[in-house]
Amino acid sequence: MASLTPKQALFNIIEVIQGPPTEPIHYRISVGTSVKYLTGPKPLSGLPDGSGEYLGFDTVPVGDWDVGNLAVGTDGKFALVSTEKRRFPDLTPTWHGSRIDLLELGDPVESHEDYELQLRAYIPSGPYPGPAGFGAATVLAFWNTDLEGVDSHALAQECRIYSLLQHKSIAPRFLAHLADNHDRVIGYVLESVPARNAGIDDIDLCRKVLQELHSLNIVHGNLSRDAFLVREDTHVAQLQFFHMSREAADQASLDEEMSKLEEVLQEPLPKPHSGETSDELTAVQARDGYIHPVLFWQLKHDGRISISQDDHRSLLAELEEKGWRYTKEDVEGVAKRLRENGGRLP
Repeated sequence: MASLTPKQALFNIIEVIQGPPTEPIHYRISVGTSVKYLTGPKPLSGLPDGSGEYLGFDTVPVGDWDVGNLAVGTDGKFALVSTEKRRFPDLTPTWHGSRIDLLELGDPVESHEDYELQLRAYIPSGPYPGPAGFGAATVLAFWNTDLEGVDSHALAQECRIYSLLQHKSIAPRFLAHLADNHDRVIGYVLESVPARNAGIDDIDLCRKVLQELHSLNIVHGNLSRDAFLVREDTHVAQLQFFHMSREAADQASLDEEMSKLEEVLQEPLPKPHSGETSDELTAVQARDGYIHPVLFWQLKHDGRISISQDDHRSLLAELEEKGWRYTKEDVEGVAKRLRENGGRLP
């Protein structure tokens, strides 16, 4: 590891990567035109420290380093104790000829209904002005800042599926890989399309695009109404949300998915969240130090959070015993337990 140098520079916090209360916290910072990370053993607060309140310094060493290691100082705040050069793994396969750095996208554009239909709930994403040469006024960026690449399967799988759909009209265009610090690939950029969610009246359009996907022996794996986009400019249907898609699917799997199409298109769309949702989640995070994923399930399916404080803390204790790892099936199982017991844990 390199020792601290006397020459210092100011930095800005881009974002804070904070997971379970027992896992490391990472500050993603910009120093001039470079991106670096400050890593602490665990958070000092249940809320992400976006303002740097728990950092006991406002400058960092100038030099060729990627990671600054933090330790709690005598003042109860993080102190920078060492720096090191470390190359983190790419989070997606790299197959496209274009790439752009996340910071080069500039500031996000104002939210719009079209963008919201294509953004993901399971990874960071946002709308940005279309860079020159991309042929789009607005683009959508999707990324993860998972440093070691252990929690980026969904991102990687979706990127892999897009490589099989390139030059086809099955999905919105994949425009470029998204890089961090002009080096590590952390996501991708898609075109934003004028569209609406599909309904039962669009079944012929949806069947056609699903057949096109199946002709490549790919099963979508997560079919829902919001997985279909009905383009308002070309009047065709496209698919999205490929994080659970599978290649080399057998015919039985393809037939089963197609047989569910009519049922899927009659399902209600996820309920919109109220304007107070963000404040409520922030309060839960501050109170309990973490948000159990079943709360996001409740917001999607019920439009509100109904779990009690005691039950939420009990679920967090269960999650901690599992090393803070969970699957979609785990979350659905918890939701089922709550619903079968009148919204409370048995």
